[in-house]
Amino acid sequence: MDLLMRVDHLDLTVRVRLLNVSLPSGRRDSQYAEHRDRTHTTVRFVMFNPFSVDSVAANGAPTLTPARERSVAFSAMTTGDELRGLMRLWPHGVSILSVDVEGDRMGVTVSSLVSLSLEPPLIGVSIGKDASCYELLRSAGRFAISLLGAEQDELARRFAAGYPPIVHWQGVPTREGRVAPLIEGALGWIEAETRAEADAGDHTFFIADVLSIEHGPSHKALVYRESTYHSV
Repeated sequence: MDLLMRVDHLDLTVRVRLLNVSLPSGRRDSQYAEHRDRTHTTVRFVMFNPFSVDSVAANGAPTLTPARERSVAFSAMTTGDELRGLMRLWPHGVSILSVDVEGDRMGVTVSSLVSLSLEPPLIGVSIGKDASCYELLRSAGRFAISLLGAEQDELARRFAAGYPPIVHWQGVPTREGRVAPLIEGALGWIEAETRAEADAGDHTFFIADVLSIEHGPSHKALVYRESTYHSV
C-alpha cells in the first residue's frame, strides 16, 4: 500500500511505499492514510514516486497525476566516511584476486567478492580504479580468486600493501592456474572470465563467468571486521 506523509515544515505531501500493511477495509492499493509530522524534525529518504502530488483537497484527499521517477532528499547526503564507518562493522570474506597478461602478473586483496548467479554461474568483484592491478585486470579479461584460509592473514596484508612488481610475488607460495597464479593453501579457488563491467563511482564492478572451482585444504575462512582479520 502507499502512505501519504505530510512534512509540515516543508509543506509537502509525498507517497511512501509500505510493505505488508493491511488497511481496515482490506484494500491495499487504492486507499491512503495520512500521517502528519508535528515534530518538525528532518525527514531523510529517497522517494521513487510514479505520481506527482499536485494538491491536497480540503478533505485531505490527494490529487495525483503521472510523473517520471524522481528523488527527493530531505537532508544532506550520506558521506563516504559514514558508509565506511558502518560497513567496517560488517564481516567480509577475504580473497586475493590475481591476474596475468603475458607474464605481467599482479594480485590484490579484496573483500568484495560475491556470488551473483547459479545459472549461469556468475561472480562479481569490485576493484578500486586506483588499484595497481586495475588496468591489467581490464586488459586481461580473466582473473583468478584465491579465497584465503584463516591462517593466511599475512598474505592478505601483503597484497593489500601494494608491493612493487619486482617483489610482488617474492616468497609467496603459488601454483599455476588456467588464467592466473593461485595462492597455495587457500580455502578454495575460482577462475573466471569477465562478462561485463559496471561503473561504481571510484570503483568498477566486474561481473564474470566462472570457468573453474576447486576446494583447498583450509577449513576455516579469513574475514575482515573493524580493521582486523578474524577466523570463522
